[in-house]
Amino acid sequence: MKKIVSVLLGALLGATMLLGAAACNGGGSNNTATSTSNSVTIVVNSTFQNVYQPMFDAFEEQTGYQVDALWAADVTGQQDTMIGARNYPDIIVGGDMHMAKYSRILLDLSFLKEDADYDFDDFYDQLIAPLEEDGKLLFVPRFFNTGLLYYNKDIITDPNDYPTDEWTYEKFFEVAQKYSRNLTSSTEQDRYYGVALDNFYWGEWATLVRQSGGELMNDDGYITLDTDAAKQGIELFAKNSFGFVGDDVYTGELQPYSSSDRAYETINSGNGARIAPDAREMGFEGFGSGRYAFQYGGHTQNIPIYRNMDAQNNNLEFDVALLPLVKGQSGGYSRSGGELSIDALGIYEYTDAYDAAVAFIKFMTGKDGIRMQAAAGYMPPRQSIANELLAVPKAERPAPQNLEAVFDSLNYNEILPNVSYFVDVMQSVVQLQFGELMNRVATVETVAEQATSLANQQIQLMYK
Repeated sequence: MKKIVSVLLGALLGATMLLGAAACNGGGSNNTATSTSNSVTIVVNSTFQNVYQPMFDAFEEQTGYQVDALWAADVTGQQDTMIGARNYPDIIVGGDMHMAKYSRILLDLSFLKEDADYDFDDFYDQLIAPLEEDGKLLFVPRFFNTGLLYYNKDIITDPNDYPTDEWTYEKFFEVAQKYSRNLTSSTEQDRYYGVALDNFYWGEWATLVRQSGGELMNDDGYITLDTDAAKQGIELFAKNSFGFVGDDVYTGELQPYSSSDRAYETINSGNGARIAPDAREMGFEGFGSGRYAFQYGGHTQNIPIYRNMDAQNNNLEFDVALLPLVKGQSGGYSRSGGELSIDALGIYEYTDAYDAAVAFIKFMTGKDGIRMQAAAGYMPPRQSIANELLAVPKAERPAPQNLEAVFDSLNYNEILPNVSYFVDVMQSVVQLQFGELMNRVATVETVAEQATSLANQQIQLMYK
């Protein structure tokens, strides 16, 4: 409990610093920025320096402005540290999940809608609405993440087992079991699994909760994981991610895994085999290791990494499909509810590099900038660039070749709740309860009820 309170107090302190900065500066007018500097600062993910440095070089050459890139492994953490110290970057990296956190320190970018050369209407509508608040455009998208079913063609040897739009969750699970093998081997490199799914990222199990017809949060801002539909989604996640294979997620007679005993695994492949690593195998690498048949959900931001791995002969020839249809509590099937998130750029309201910052935003999110990012594997938020990619014959495209599924998924996948404390509560309260499920010391029923109760107690105590 002390750990939970400590994490929440830290999050509250960070939010207070953001709000305090906005209050001291007076709020959201476009008349607050100046242009005394010709250099823009931005925090950038160091993993993708090979992608962004050439773009920054091109921007500097075309405009004469400079980019002061602060390379970091944790962009949000580094950016929040700077903001907390009132050392604001000119460009704020965020998106739909960061609206509540950063909205009070961002410049209104609505003027971009009137710029004919910028062609604002080219953006997908689904990717703009979540970035607006009270009639203000606070961020502009540079790429998007959408939940998909990734599959490894080097592991799935039968093309008849490639997923299609008609696949149900049951069909997916059946094929995933088929490609699980050598599960009892004591050598990690010899074990292959049907599916990779991030055990510690709540966004992954949230997909299955929503696909099952459940909701994460109600309109009053309280967690709702205790419904029958939500529990169904959590059960599917347990089977996917924690190595469960039967009804033991509900028995209440679970025992913690032994660190060395693998005797419970008597089925290595096919019907009855588990499809994912269990709690003892958390060090096992993800989809990029080339030892998983599928990845459920995933992150399109990893596509450039996967491409590079495949180029290095890493047993990773991959493609994507729409998420399978999931049977809900009502008996009908639906694929809606996968994660949709937007990576976007905004401008600090009191920047002293206004002209340079606006030029940077227009370059990075304009057609040329989006085209450069798309070439590296990022999914373009502009329809014109998407159409350019789709015009290439499928057989001539780099992975993933099924781009039709990527853009079609925008019609099914959904943004997460835009509530200021949502992410903090999910990470610091709810996810801790899922650790009990992962270690087989609590059932789905118990975890769903306790996660809901504890989260809502914290919401009531600290945010209401």
